[in-house]
Amino acid sequence: MKTKTRRTGLTFTLMVAILVGMGCPGPVRKDPFSFYYWHMDGREIPLVLDESTLALAFPYSSSVEEIAAILESEPLLVGPSSWPSGPLIPVAPGTSDEEVLALIDRLNATPGVDWANPVVTRDFFAAGIQCAYCGGKEGVEPHFVVEFPLTTPIEDIEGLTASYSLEVDGVSLNEEAIIYTVRTTSATGISTIDMANICHEHPLTIRAYPRFWPLVRSSLPD
Repeated sequence: MKTKTRRTGLTFTLMVAILVGMGCPGPVRKDPFSFYYWHMDGREIPLVLDESTLALAFPYSSSVEEIAAILESEPLLVGPSSWPSGPLIPVAPGTSDEEVLALIDRLNATPGVDWANPVVTRDFFAAGIQCAYCGGKEGVEPHFVVEFPLTTPIEDIEGLTASYSLEVDGVSLNEEAIIYTVRTTSATGISTIDMANICHEHPLTIRAYPRFWPLVRSSLPD
């Protein structure tokens, strides 16, 4: 069921005090730029942007020269001038959240870029979710998950993915749902996080949510 859970200020304050007393870090001290729907119960998880880094990937067929040209065309990127050693690229100090998000949008519209996504912190404290250690930085993966009821006609699912120019990467079944793994394309024109939220809110779906990979291993809720 798609639900949104709200906590009172008193409950949140008491919970934070207890968790901090247990050795957990406190709430994230920065305003979120977005949110996503938690797959466990549909509550909104605030997302806080890391303005110092972004995740950027190129097709395997890219040449060193092609990658260098793209990296050098964006003065806010201060990473390697050729092939990056990994998907994380540093951003110039002092860059605002708005500038980082605009940069990601430009990169996703740039020929020769496979995908670009933000690095974020999921603020579980603000959502009232207890965990052993919260607040680690994570990259947003290019693919996200959309689950449909088992009775959903395949043509309806294909209609939804086609309407947003989504690329289907995988399909599986369990006892509850038809599970699609999809990703946005340059024709989608919508970020991974926003597109996952749109799919979650669509009446055809059970739920939809982005996936993350931790930059520092920690004990986070699934």
